[in-house]
Amino acid sequence: MSSTPLVSSARIDSVSVTASASILAQGTNGISEVGFCYSSENAAPTMANLSVRADMADNFSANLTNLQNGVQYYVRAYARENVTGDYYYGDAVSFISTVANIQPQQDDNDFPSVL
Repeated sequence: MSSTPLVSSARIDSVSVTASASILAQGTNGISEVGFCYSSENAAPTMANLSVRADMADNFSANLTNLQNGVQYYVRAYARENVTGDYYYGDAVSFISTVANIQPQQDDNDFPSVL
């Protein structure tokens, strides 16, 4: 068992811009909060940047909001240690935000399909 909390790297679902991560170890004192920090300027975002809190679970996810189209963002998971209140971070990952433009198309069966 690790004496400090360990958090996995965040994964990004490019369609819905949902970040997800896992708690790899609770640490000696446990975890009181989990979530994600993100930034378009800081490649290693912290709580000083934008953040979103997630529901407490071993596997957690949250939607990232206030994104601008075509901008590169950096995101990493965080866990807050229960007793000291210190934040521990997973590795940062990056993505470029895009606005989906979904238009119906006709296929050979005359049923609308989405591309």
